[in-house]
Amino acid sequence: MMRAIDNGCIDFETANIEYIEFWMMDPFIYSREKAGNFSGDFYINLGDISEDILKDGNKFYESGMPLNGDTTQYKVGLWGYVPTQSTVTYAFNTSSGARSRQDIGLNGLTSAQEAQFPIYAQYLEQIRSKVDAAVYDSIAADPAGDDYHYYRGSDFDANKVPILQRYLRINNPEGNSVDTENSPEKYSTAYRTTPDAEDVNKDYTLNEYNNYYEYRIHLSPDSM
Repeated sequence: MMRAIDNGCIDFETANIEYIEFWMMDPFIYSREKAGNFSGDFYINLGDISEDILKDGNKFYESGMPLNGDTTQYKVGLWGYVPTQSTVTYAFNTSSGARSRQDIGLNGLTSAQEAQFPIYAQYLEQIRSKVDAAVYDSIAADPAGDDYHYYRGSDFDANKVPILQRYLRINNPEGNSVDTENSPEKYSTAYRTTPDAEDVNKDYTLNEYNNYYEYRIHLSPDSM
């Protein structure tokens, strides 16, 4: 999870900021007696953190993807397509059908395109013999695992999906800005109205430097 600190570079001591609050479900709540030696670490990083989520040195922003498939307006990267146009503003094209061509996640690929893209196609081939058919079909339907699903939905209701599963894909970028024209329900299922971009502070540049304080909190059944 990453978010910007909106009021700029803060001197926490001068600003009298004494704590950061997180609410986290006890990861051992259902298996405390069986947990044994299972444990983990929770890291908090405060400071300048690279915005290059896909680690390819390119800044991706959904609204930069062309509506007509013009190959001169994007380039092929390691993880997918990357727009080559200079960023003017972060806003989806308002033409009919445009949202489905731009709201496709940080790799610039729809799920159907992902299955054909080299790095995902190689991944699918590698796991084909290691999982059963149902699992494979589920993965092949979204090779990058970036499809969004609103926490509500008639499909969730029909299958009586529990609360944790309902929020499993709430932070995924592909399809999280669906417009009313393409909403799968009678109500809005959009999570955000602006395009996803590798630009957390919205300064229209890709900041790749890392300069932060790191705090480590050990999590184990004995320490909860």
